[in-house]
Amino acid sequence: MASTTPALATMPTEILCMIGSELGENELVGISQVSRGFRNIFLARRFKRVVLRGTMARIEFYQNEYPHNGPLSFEDVALIGSLLQGMPKLYGVTFRINCYDNVLFNRLLREAPKWSSPRSIAFFRNTDHSNFNAVIRRFLPGTLEAVRIPYGFNKRHYNIVKSQCPTLKALEIDRSCDRQRRRNVTPSLDHDFVNTVNSDFPEVESLILHEDTRFRNRRFMWFTSAAELDDAVSLLIDALDDMPRLRRFAFTLREDRLDIPLIQDDVEADIDEWCLNLVESLLNAVPTLEELCISFYHPTFYRGTRRNHQIVVQKANRNNIGEEDRFPSSLWP
Repeated sequence: MASTTPALATMPTEILCMIGSELGENELVGISQVSRGFRNIFLARRFKRVVLRGTMARIEFYQNEYPHNGPLSFEDVALIGSLLQGMPKLYGVTFRINCYDNVLFNRLLREAPKWSSPRSIAFFRNTDHSNFNAVIRRFLPGTLEAVRIPYGFNKRHYNIVKSQCPTLKALEIDRSCDRQRRRNVTPSLDHDFVNTVNSDFPEVESLILHEDTRFRNRRFMWFTSAAELDDAVSLLIDALDDMPRLRRFAFTLREDRLDIPLIQDDVEADIDEWCLNLVESLLNAVPTLEELCISFYHPTFYRGTRRNHQIVVQKANRNNIGEEDRFPSSLWP
């Protein structure tokens, strides 16, 4: 660099932003480590997703770089909004916040300004209902396009999203059950529930129904015959066919939840063939779908896509490079 060229630290913000637009992710990370000023300029403009994790005190510590050990204050809670609003390219945020005083947190959050971004929000498991309610209601109407509801189906969580975000474009629901009972369909294949989602969220374009119910007893298998599974798939097809806006759908179907031999030899190649055939059959049966994924055993899943009237099916892995930004790891867009 010529001696007459000003150092980066003395350049105007506008010039730095122009330089930053030409840099790659690794270069931006490196230059952002030089000073707090560079971090404020570059990182806030590059983030698309952020995870809010830990206690309010820890979040404030990492943001403002000073320790905070006093009681929860309005400034602590308002910090969340200022953090989100300060990242113009931010699309999604994941909440995992520990609040020792949920009542105080919720009261302070209600007093904070409304949020106009981001457009996508996810929650880690075991989110307190009152915290979930307070966070969802903090967004301005029409802001949220995608919501990932916390682990374990909670009707109260679902109803909050239904009342506050009826125009959602994308929704992920965990259908895992803590209290098992004999039923005729696995929760992620429940056509009645799919019909309910269609009624409550008529504009939804991406839907994920995840299920990870803990296996305790063979008496609680979801199906006892191949005919039952075929009937469930047929009813699911009818429900999906009634959702003309739906473009992407993913669900869980695990062999250990079934009391029937789906694959005679139980070898990986035969399992792959059976799952890929099911994906292709579902896409053929629901012509409005552009992508369909079945999670059979984590992290492996099976994806089918429709492009130019052609269906392509393949085995995939959530740990593969780039998968974190694709459906179903990324709910939307």
